[in-house]
Order: sequence, then C-alpha cells, then structure tokens
Amino acid sequence: TLYRWIEKGLTVEGKLLYLTAVTIGGQYRIEEPGLNRFLDAIGYELEPDDSGEDEPNSEP
Repeated sequence: TLYRWIEKGLTVEGKLLYLTAVTIGGQYRIEEPGLNRFLDAIGYELEPDDSGEDEPNSEP
C-alpha cells in the first residue's frame, strides 16, 4: 500500500526505495512527479484508460 511505501519502503533488486511524501496537518501529501518516479523505479506500468470517464467533453 502507499502507506507502507512511505513509512517502510519497498525492496527492489536489493535497493530499499521509499515513496516521497510530506505531512501536512497529519495527512500525507504525495506529489504526482514523485509518485511517477517511484512507480518507474519499481517497474510499474500504468495501463491506458480508454473509458473516457475523466474527459470533460465525453458523451455518456
């Protein structure tokens, strides 16, 4: 989970990696560029979303 990646890290190819986050008001804040770098480092690939749900001009 994200909390584990932030607090305890994840071992990949013998290296301990942490997801970078800051704490604001007791809540974690993760910046998108930091998340993208972390996911790249662990070899995670996003699958394209063809649903169109988040596109503002999509028709139902």
